[in-house]
This record gives sequence, C-alpha cells and structure tokens, in this order.
Amino acid sequence: MAESGTRENVLITEIMDPYERAVKYMESHNILQIFEEIIENLAYDRPDDPLQFMLEKVQKMIRSRQESNKKTEKPEYVSQK
Repeated sequence: MAESGTRENVLITEIMDPYERAVKYMESHNILQIFEEIIENLAYDRPDDPLQFMLEKVQKMIRSRQESNKKTEKPEYVSQK
C-alpha cells in the first residue's frame, strides 16, 4: 500500500508545473532565507573578496548543520554484561 502512495507522489511531481516544483524545492530547503542571510552579511561587511566571503559563510552553515545533526542523534544502546 505504501508503494502506491509513493507512486502517486511521483506522478503528481511529474505533472506539476516546473516553476511550482522549483518554488516548492526552494521553500523546502530554505534557499531564499540562506541567500538573504548571505547577502545581508555581504552588504554589511563589504569584504574585498565577496566570493571567498560567501564561500566561507556557506561552509560555516554546513558545519553548523552538521553539529546540530550530531546533537540530535540518539546514542546507540550498548549492552553492559
């Protein structure tokens, strides 16, 4: 039964307007918020090398996400016999 639901989702995605699919993707991954934050920082800091600045901001976001994911992971249960 779950396979049927998945198949329906694939069919809906295939017939969805490409613009709508793009917007849905951007919303689900917070793309606009990410760019907004980077651009605000870029305008405020006005670095000499904007590309390097943006790269470092993205790398910092990735590290932050990874650290956040580590904190939410449940530790494995280890039997103590």
